[in-house]
Amino acid sequence: MARRGGGSRGRSAIRRRGLHADPDIRGARSAWDGGTVIDNPWMAYFTDIHQIRRINRFNLVDVYAMGGSRPGAFAPLHVAAPAEQTDWARRFLSSSGGLDRRWIAVQAGASDVMKAWRPQHFGMTLARFSKQWDGGILFIGSSSEQDTIAHVIRTYQEAGGRSAIKNAAGHTTLAQLVALLADCRLLLTNDTGPMHLAVGVQTPVIDLSVGHVDFQETGPHGPGHWVMQPDLECAPCGFEQVCSHHTCKERLPIDAVAAVMQHVAGLGPLPMAVPGYRVYQSSIDADQLGSFELVSGHEDAAVAWYARRFLCKPFRHCSGHKRRSGRRSLRPARRRGPQNPSPQRRFASCIRTICRGWREWRRITRRRISAGAARRHSWRRNSYPRRRRLL
Repeated sequence: MARRGGGSRGRSAIRRRGLHADPDIRGARSAWDGGTVIDNPWMAYFTDIHQIRRINRFNLVDVYAMGGSRPGAFAPLHVAAPAEQTDWARRFLSSSGGLDRRWIAVQAGASDVMKAWRPQHFGMTLARFSKQWDGGILFIGSSSEQDTIAHVIRTYQEAGGRSAIKNAAGHTTLAQLVALLADCRLLLTNDTGPMHLAVGVQTPVIDLSVGHVDFQETGPHGPGHWVMQPDLECAPCGFEQVCSHHTCKERLPIDAVAAVMQHVAGLGPLPMAVPGYRVYQSSIDADQLGSFELVSGHEDAAVAWYARRFLCKPFRHCSGHKRRSGRRSLRPARRRGPQNPSPQRRFASCIRTICRGWREWRRITRRRISAGAARRHSWRRNSYPRRRRLL
């Protein structure tokens, strides 16, 4: 037990003043056998995050921030382009149809083909969107993505796309790309670097999360962005997994993606929920961490429950704080069952009824035993002579 003497209080005061603080190790160090030792709990969590991807709900931006400092107020990502680059971007866009034309940006390529939506789907989606969009479409990316963009443009024109097209892929510096994104109404993209640049200039993002991409880890951080994910048990797949079907790239309906684009651009409501995909909206929770709220589609109740429960434990263990959000949702929400439940549901309902009755009987029995604790000794003392008289 800790002593209560003045020496203990004196050492505590010294620790509070920072004169004798414990070492604050935030990186990694080498062990005696040549291995790596990670003392920071958030960085240790980061190294093991690939094993719990289905229930992880921490964005890597928050993991890095808390690993380097501690929980605090939300600080949005911010990127600004120099004034000369901003002027260049306006001249670049105005050369294709006037200064007043509105633009959206499209990132059709990706660093890995596994996490890229199909080019023909991009083309069909943009053609549907152009029926209500009177602005232009700006393609961004690197020079290595020209073949992909050409495929998208060819499909777009064959499908009857009406909007003007501008291809800036491979023709911009990083600062010029930031300036172009700042002048766009939205960005339709795979999980890429320009997605985070768009977040930094406050341009709404529609992230198509396919392949081994998990938007909970690397999705747009901050409020006001959208994520579309296929509803598959294998999604997201592992980093080293070789997929033979790529079904996730067919589960995102073209009409639904176009409808979400129209909603973000202020041209219509969100699409109705259709089985096969989910729509999330990014936000900031009560703990000032990035989160995603399901606004359309179905999420597995068991996975969602374990994710919410697991969300509290690493936060409390790594930061020493209790989460202010998510505590009321530790139990899955009760949903009204169908009118004609299946035999499995009826059996489960009977089991729950029996368990509730048993718990109630146990509670009443314990209450009676506690109320008669004063008479317990006399009952035990007189029980043996009564058995003798019965015999």
